[in-house]
Amino acid sequence: TPWFLSDTPEGPAAQAEAAAIAGFTARYPTTRYRRRAENTGFKAGNVMDFCDHHAEGAEFMLCLDADSEMTAEAVLRLVACMAAEPRLAILQQLIVGRPAGAAFPRLYQFGMRANMRVWATGQAWWQGDEGPYWGHNAIIRIAPFRAHARLEALADGSPILSHDQVEAARLHAAGWKVAMLPIEAGSLTATPPALPEFIAREARWGAGSMQYFRLFRLPGLTWMGRWQFAQAIMLFAVAPLWALVLVFALANAAAGGGGADASRLALAMLAVWAALQAPKWLGFAELLLKPALAAEYGGRARVLRGAALALPFTLLLDSISACNTALVLALLPFRQGPGWAVQNRADRGVGWWDAARLFWPHTLFGVLALALLPLPAW
Repeated sequence: TPWFLSDTPEGPAAQAEAAAIAGFTARYPTTRYRRRAENTGFKAGNVMDFCDHHAEGAEFMLCLDADSEMTAEAVLRLVACMAAEPRLAILQQLIVGRPAGAAFPRLYQFGMRANMRVWATGQAWWQGDEGPYWGHNAIIRIAPFRAHARLEALADGSPILSHDQVEAARLHAAGWKVAMLPIEAGSLTATPPALPEFIAREARWGAGSMQYFRLFRLPGLTWMGRWQFAQAIMLFAVAPLWALVLVFALANAAAGGGGADASRLALAMLAVWAALQAPKWLGFAELLLKPALAAEYGGRARVLRGAALALPFTLLLDSISACNTALVLALLPFRQGPGWAVQNRADRGVGWWDAARLFWPHTLFGVLALALLPLPAW
């Protein structure tokens, strides 16, 4: 039975949502729709509330986001895997971006798809039965999830934002398996349609990951669960560290430069960048070495063109994202976190005024860096 679980607040959006689902239900009468009056606990609270009141008699549930899709073949594959392994609580499938028309999501999806295929295969190999959970495009065994993955508010009363990895860690601690299926076929989700939506999502994920500092002492956590918390923290905490490195480099340049060998420092920075980008380029290499796989992208020539565009795009996007994450985390102790806001999922462009309003700190920092770094050479 398909269920639509909604946290949309009262208003025109809720009315439009109800009308749209009524039309869907007319075509598929088994569909159920439930909208909460209060969105306590955000998505995690909504899903657990469903498990408590509407999942009786069901063994599994397939969790999808509003912008996610899975084919029948992919769903049946997940069900077969769960049926074959009774200690498996969650099976998370690899997810790729849905087709998009705008340039930003197309470029982002191209690089991310190559990157995630390699990364997810590695994660599945070394994390084994204590793998990650991403909150959607996954099948869940309801009984252990309901028994062990219930999330309480933090000590200050705030809800856990990045709930999925906490739910997985609690299942690990209870002796249940969580596994990654690194197969992309039939598993899709939408990506942010433009840069403002992308950095808003990164800010929300970053704020959620910082909450993991308060969760390391959860009772019974396995070493893998703690490592996954640390990994999520460093994914975002590295941004202010990079910013500090650049600030110190700029200060050194403004002072006339130090005694360090600039070429060796540049090589060290290049090596770090190459390590971070390695999964993506290994993914491109796999496409070039496997003609059948490259054919899904339009052939090797298109893969090469896409990779050539992905390099400058990634350089720019990573720089903007790191700068924005550093700003968000620096301000986090002084203001409320981003929380779960309504998300725009429609393709759009970004006007010059909006770009200037949103990204003037990033631009100013970049201009200062370009102006100061060459000073020692003069």
